[in-house]
Amino acid sequence: MSIETRSAQYGAIFGDWHIGPLLGSGSGGQSAVFELYRDNNGWREYSALKVINLIEEQGRPDTMSQYRKTEYSTAVREQRDHADQEVHLMEKLRGKTNIVDYLDHQFFNWSDNSCFGVDLLIRMEKLSDLRSELKQGRIFSEEEIVNMLSTTCNKD
Repeated sequence: MSIETRSAQYGAIFGDWHIGPLLGSGSGGQSAVFELYRDNNGWREYSALKVINLIEEQGRPDTMSQYRKTEYSTAVREQRDHADQEVHLMEKLRGKTNIVDYLDHQFFNWSDNSCFGVDLLIRMEKLSDLRSELKQGRIFSEEEIVNMLSTTCNKD
């Protein structure tokens, strides 16, 4: 089952945030980014949800042999430990210039009739797309242009 198909299972994993449209995908279908939104006192707040498929197994957990269950549990633990290290690094880089801010994350166990697995869900800031703003006819002030250029050139 693809990440896009199972995204409906994620529900309100981050409280009152709702999953919006798919923004992009990659890694041969093993990752995707969705828009997240929530209504907050009369205005809509946006965030992004990066989904990474950590492990996927064919079949159903209730039909696996004890040996396969043990193998799967070990693989899940190893994948989660590795993902935790990556998330910890993202947390340390929070607030740095030119890096999308990590906000929080969850692991999600999913299943359907033919397969099951674990996804890493990372909530992060949603950046605006300069190209779409230009297509909409947005005119930037000189100060905004200087800020964009200096931010782009900043090596910190």
